Amino acid sequence: MPALTPDAEKALVSLARLGPEDLEVVRPATFSGADAAYVAECLYLRDAARAVDPVGLPPADRARAGFAWVCRQVYVRPWVTDDGRFVPAVPSVYVLRRGWGTVLERATVALALFRQLGLDAALVGPPDAADRPAGFMPPWADQKSELSGPFWAVAVKADADVLLFDPAGGRPFPGTLAQVKANPDLLKPWADDKAAPWKVPADVVKQATLYQAVPLPALAPRMAALEEKTKADLGAVLAVDLKAQRDRLAAAPGAGEVKAWNPANDGLAYPRVLESFLPAEDGGNDRRPPGQRLLDMYQGSLFPRQAFAGPDVLPRELTAQPARDRLVFTAAGAYGAAFLEPPTPREKMQRGQHTDAAVFLSGRQDAFTRGQEQVRNATPEQIEAWVKTANDLYRNLRQAEFPDPNQLRPNPPTDPAVAAARAAVEEFWKTTAAVAQAIMGRATARQGLAEASYLLALTKHEEAERQQLRADRAAPADAPRVKAAAANAWAEAANTWRSYLDLSADLPGLDARTAHARGLKKG
Repeated sequence: MPALTPDAEKALVSLARLGPEDLEVVRPATFSGADAAYVAECLYLRDAARAVDPVGLPPADRARAGFAWVCRQVYVRPWVTDDGRFVPAVPSVYVLRRGWGTVLERATVALALFRQLGLDAALVGPPDAADRPAGFMPPWADQKSELSGPFWAVAVKADADVLLFDPAGGRPFPGTLAQVKANPDLLKPWADDKAAPWKVPADVVKQATLYQAVPLPALAPRMAALEEKTKADLGAVLAVDLKAQRDRLAAAPGAGEVKAWNPANDGLAYPRVLESFLPAEDGGNDRRPPGQRLLDMYQGSLFPRQAFAGPDVLPRELTAQPARDRLVFTAAGAYGAAFLEPPTPREKMQRGQHTDAAVFLSGRQDAFTRGQEQVRNATPEQIEAWVKTANDLYRNLRQAEFPDPNQLRPNPPTDPAVAAARAAVEEFWKTTAAVAQAIMGRATARQGLAEASYLLALTKHEEAERQQLRADRAAPADAPRVKAAAANAWAEAANTWRSYLDLSADLPGLDARTAHARGLKKG
């Protein structure tokens, strides 16, 4: 594979504002572990692009369909780690697999999808955004939940014009880039919306500047060569000619100077986020120990912990924390097996495999419905007895480990008293598995049923969108049949959204998802 030549390197350093560490990614002729992850992400978004545009839409309609798809798949919710840190960005495919993210993540997922749709796209911000990090809070953002970075729009070139999209509100702008810059009053209806007022000042809109933001591997000559060699087989966009893209964007009305967003020393900026996110053994830069790595924390964020461990889920009388932890761990394992083992139902749906996803999710609904019935198989008296025994056994184990209250370290597992207490605990779990399963069912059944119902509704919604695109472009002879199919698909989607909301609107910790579902149901 070709390496970056000195002349090309000099030009690219200027165009993309590359630093020495960036060049270590872009310059080599050989592929890395991070390259494999990047190509996998491109293939994922390639499949999504094919699902978004099954009929060959013109550029403007393709852009609108792609942006709407991103906003359906990713609802706005910030990621706050266990130690209280806000994480503004993770790689695009991980945002999609999670189904929620920041406004900035919505914007960068849109950039990734637009590339696979064959569209030139950029972020939009003020003239001084080039050096602002991903976690920057602009003056017009008054709450961390927005986490948009320094940007307020996504721009897409469609034919001669540049269309604008609002990643926070999930809507197209009421005018092109040139029109909005010349007349910010076009946004006055947005500013007057009391429920969600538009906050970007008019003078910022007038100075709207386009920023190219591209993953570093896409700039490497090796990716251009790989794309050319695999074009017939893969059909994925792997490389970006930054200068050619910049020239096309700059030629559009109102574009002005086009810049690059690649702030120095910001690992979470879009060009570098994949390498920062991946651990070293996967080709990334995260060399922290397991459990402290960003990928490990991300995987923990996939589980609705509040739903598993909330005070109304496990018996309040169960004071033995190890027993509570074991129940939660087992419940989380059942949830993970249902929804997080690849290929996940969300991945199938996002890659356009709607029928497979719907069949799988219907099966999950049935399984978790049976789980709810298991909860009723244990009487309150059985659960009360189980809780009392669990508390007693774990209290005995604690006393065996720390017979002296002033003891700093527990007695070893080989200590006879500790071994006997541990054996009693394990025997208890074996002989009371049915009651424990009923208690865990309380933690998993409703949450699992809600997740399956949400994903099924989203799958049906995506199928209805696809049927509608076909109906809109159907030949006259086929129009009645295709339009009837679209109407039926929309009715089915509405029913599944209604079912989800009836079941899950009051689940704890999922307010953002519930609001998103209500919006999609209305739409």
